[in-house]
Amino acid sequence: MASKKTLRQILEESDKCFLVPCVFDCMSQRAVEMCGFPVSLLSGGEATLEPIILVQLN
Repeated sequence: MASKKTLRQILEESDKCFLVPCVFDCMSQRAVEMCGFPVSLLSGGEATLEPIILVQLN
């Protein structure tokens, strides 16, 4: 597996803006990586939804 760059490294190496997709689990993160996006975002709202969904399913 290729070594990952930090967000700071990516921003310092580029002079352009990024379209940053929001991910909500590991599968969506993998899809974002496969599409070639250099960065992604996991919002606090997305991170808190998964435990709620798991409780409702049980």
